Amino acid sequence: MRKLKIYFLFAFFSFNSFVNAQPNGKFFDKVEKFREKYQRELVRDLHSPLTKYDLRFLHFYDFDSVYNVNCKITKLQNQDFFNFMTSSGQKRKYRKFAKLSCVVKDTAIELYTYESERLLKSKQYKDYIFLPFTDNTNGDVTYGGGRYLDLQREDFSFDNINIDFNLCYNPYCAYSSGYSCAIPPKENYVPINMEAGEKMYTGIKKHRANRKHNKKQQKAKLKKQNNKLKERAQKSILKRKEDKLSQNSSRPELKKNRTKRYFEPGSNDKMKIEKK
Repeated sequence: MRKLKIYFLFAFFSFNSFVNAQPNGKFFDKVEKFREKYQRELVRDLHSPLTKYDLRFLHFYDFDSVYNVNCKITKLQNQDFFNFMTSSGQKRKYRKFAKLSCVVKDTAIELYTYESERLLKSKQYKDYIFLPFTDNTNGDVTYGGGRYLDLQREDFSFDNINIDFNLCYNPYCAYSSGYSCAIPPKENYVPINMEAGEKMYTGIKKHRANRKHNKKQQKAKLKKQNNKLKERAQKSILKRKEDKLSQNSSRPELKKNRTKRYFEPGSNDKMKIEKK
């Protein structure tokens, strides 16, 4: 009886350990779907430096619920726009939107979120909130210029917000030169190894051509996509015609009763009917 109890307890704790080791299903699925969509858009986006072939050089940390945290929101009012530095030296106008306070791996951190003056004028992106950051993995396991997280204004409706660092991604500058990427400010440095999200790109870094040449590449890429769509449409039409012909040929009774109608020249437009 004692052996049975010991076995039961061992089985219970083993199962419990297994369950606790499994990733949180809800957030794990969200991360997987995000990464699939992220890679599809990297290929489809006309401004992207990557092709389908380059996706093999993308790497991500495994999902870890430790990096999915709840942060306290401190809304910032009456903030002025300031020059946000970029990798190309260009300056973009941003202003602070809110401060986030949370604990990651037993370390208290504070991060600032920003909104863009330019995007505020866009109907599509006016609610976009930007969260760039750097951490101790930059330049070693992850891209040296830091990584980004995308948020929406509606995410700040309450006093707390869920931040999932498993969703952080690289800017285009991680893959190619010639882009102007926002440089995370010093105040958004996280003093830990943020082992979540996208890792360093291991492919050969590309070199973006000048704007004029790049526009030609974009037009060529768009033309190629349109040609593929036309080919698919033509194949679909041909297949329908073939299916229709095969259906008619399989019904000989229609063929026997089919008649040919025509007007004989010089016959005062009298119609003749000839049976096949």
